Amino acid sequence: MSHAKSGDTVKIHYTGTLDDGTQFDSSAGRDPLEFEVGSGQVIPGFDKAVEGMSVGDSKSVRIEPDEAYGPRHDQLVQEVERNVLPDDLDPQEGIRFRGKTIPETFEALPKVPGSDYPYVEGFWWMLMTGDVPTMKQTLEIVEEWKQRSQIPQYVIDVLRALPRDSHPMAMFSSA
Repeated sequence: MSHAKSGDTVKIHYTGTLDDGTQFDSSAGRDPLEFEVGSGQVIPGFDKAVEGMSVGDSKSVRIEPDEAYGPRHDQLVQEVERNVLPDDLDPQEGIRFRGKTIPETFEALPKVPGSDYPYVEGFWWMLMTGDVPTMKQTLEIVEEWKQRSQIPQYVIDVLRALPRDSHPMAMFSSA
């Protein structure tokens, strides 16, 4: 029986819980999570937990914050009084893109062939214009972005001249 190793593509059903047992995520009722082990597509602790598993295996692991999303920083928590939010806001619904929920957005946008996921370029079109793009409009953006995909040498030179610990947004705006 083979064991999952770095570079393997795996499909995993999972349930994520906090220390108090509160569930924060699960693949139950959905397709399993598919990813390449060791590629950085999932948090490091999840990658490590999957390594060595075989088809049909089940395990429970506790992933430390440093192997997940990092420790909690109270200074980054912002409390907002409920009365300052719109009355029709449903905190369980999540973010909206131009008035559409994430599932509504996924349903509306043109899909990459052979995938349930829409083109990123379609998201961009919708966020910039407020309209759901047609497949033709989406593919025009795909082509334009391909043509612009070569990074000029002067941009690479500017980025290399920045200190190694520069913030990514400082690098982005400098480039």
